[in-house]
Amino acid sequence: MKKDEQAVQDISSCLNEFKCDPFDHTNQTLRSLQSGIPPSDALAADLESAKEDDRSKVKEFMDERVYSKTKSLNDRVMRSKHTNFSTQEVKKADSENVKGKTEEMERKTLASVVGLIEHSGALKLEDVLQHRVTPECLSIFNVNGTIR
Repeated sequence: MKKDEQAVQDISSCLNEFKCDPFDHTNQTLRSLQSGIPPSDALAADLESAKEDDRSKVKEFMDERVYSKTKSLNDRVMRSKHTNFSTQEVKKADSENVKGKTEEMERKTLASVVGLIEHSGALKLEDVLQHRVTPECLSIFNVNGTIR
């Protein structure tokens, strides 16, 4: 139980350090909880208009099927055409090369750290590894910012 609690605390502190906590009310960046991908401009615009669009569709539904009875209540209701994170277009080049880019970034980062330690006689590997070297936390995120 202590290991699990420590793991949750570590993940929480990492999310706070990288300012990408999806449950932080002060950080209003919209992201998918599953992948961490921010929405495209088209998706963000569609999400902003969805509430008003759907409100008008409900009014239309009530007018047609309840009040005027021009359609039956049992008639098929058309599915919403709103985009969402799963239907959002993701660049195939990014999604296919994430693993290779991550490995390359990890390799370059570790090589630069080892090179720094070799050339400096005063630094110890343990001291250097306590500080962030990459812009993304590679144990949680891929190079393109998506959650692993």
